[in-house]
Amino acid sequence: MEKRLKHVAALKKVPYQTLLKQFVAERLYEEEKWLGVV
Repeated sequence: MEKRLKHVAALKKVPYQTLLKQFVAERLYEEEKWLGVV
């Protein structure tokens, strides 16, 4: 999974940590919406 993340980040020309944070933030928002938190 880490290798795939780093590959996608390289294609997007962003640090992999930034991409990971973006993915987590998007998913967290979706979960919060589903739970009625936001």
